[in-house]
Amino acid sequence: MDHIFEICINVAGDIQQLCSALWDTTSYGDHILEEQIPSALEQIFAHESKGYETTLKIISGQQLKFLTGLARIGGGGFIHDLHERPAFTLRSPKAHDHR
Repeated sequence: MDHIFEICINVAGDIQQLCSALWDTTSYGDHILEEQIPSALEQIFAHESKGYETTLKIISGQQLKFLTGLARIGGGGFIHDLHERPAFTLRSPKAHDHR
C-alpha cells in the first residue's frame, strides 16, 4: 500500500483511481503484487488518453519539449519536488499595513 501512495505522490484522487484500476484488473481473492500495478496504470492511461491528446494539442512547442525531456529522464523526483514546494508564498495582509 505504501508503494501506491508513493506512485501517486500522496494525492488522494490519484490513489483512489489507482486502487479502482487495481480492483478492475485483478480477481477476487488475489493478493495485490507489484507486478499488477503496470496493468492498472495502463487501464488508467486508456481512460485518460483523450484528455492527454487534448492537452497535447493546446500546449506550446516549448512545453511539449519540456514534458518529453522530463519523461525521458523519468521525471519522478522532479515532479515530487514540484509537488512539495509551493508555487508562490502568500503574505499576511498585516505585512503590507504601513500605518
